[in-house]
Amino acid sequence: MIAEKIRAYLDGKRETFSDSVEQLLLEEGTMLFHESLKRLLFSEDRDSKGKLYMSAGGACARKTAYSYHGFEPKGRKIDSRSRFNFFMGDMVELAIVLLASKAGVDIRKFGTDQMRAILEVQGGEVSGRPDGLIANGHEVMLLEVKSMSTFGFRLFESKGEISYEYLAQVNNYMEALNVSRCVFIGVCKDTGVYKEKIVEKDHDIILANKLNCISVLQSTPEKLPPPDSRFNFNPVTREYPWQCCYCSYWKTCRTNAEYVLVKKSNKLVEKPKELV
Repeated sequence: MIAEKIRAYLDGKRETFSDSVEQLLLEEGTMLFHESLKRLLFSEDRDSKGKLYMSAGGACARKTAYSYHGFEPKGRKIDSRSRFNFFMGDMVELAIVLLASKAGVDIRKFGTDQMRAILEVQGGEVSGRPDGLIANGHEVMLLEVKSMSTFGFRLFESKGEISYEYLAQVNNYMEALNVSRCVFIGVCKDTGVYKEKIVEKDHDIILANKLNCISVLQSTPEKLPPPDSRFNFNPVTREYPWQCCYCSYWKTCRTNAEYVLVKKSNKLVEKPKELV
């Protein structure tokens, strides 16, 4: 739907646009690049206290609760590498959206016209800004663009696998916007290869998302949700799951853990009992 049109456009089978449309797209792209670069160079981290975002549905409820209640991050920090990866993700999204627009795809509510979607849940709301909407005949579809590692993209390209966190996020958006399908574009950030998949709304995922968010909204700083059951401690290897390694709050949550180097990779493992 989008990927083939972009390929055809880049291969020379291009539609002709008026000078005014060309200029609008150039201005839009310049403005979006400027905003993304400004966030990279000058912006502070956003304050998430008292807020839930669309990505919360598929995240560990305890991690989300730490952020929601304003706990100080004591774990993985957003360093220079992370900030640059966020910026490159913005650039991938910008390239796909602008190229798709040039290739004749009817994309709406993107860039400076990006909308805020709100999903109401018991006791509060979850919000976010989708990448855009696609008008496909009489149907309106969600557009989501994600940059991926080589490993993640290989699974997406060969098996159509999308991480649960991404599926939870797009289902939140579809529910909030009352659309049934999403055009999901995965882009390998190492090779520039891209592929699309149509994702159907999954009501089981939406229910799980809402229950996850409700557990955060009903929690208190003194009584937090338990760590996600998907991320279980391995008593044999004494390792915590890799997701915990990337959590901003692991030192608060996993108080008996420490970073160690295992086969050239950092692992979060349980401290020896004599050190606890």
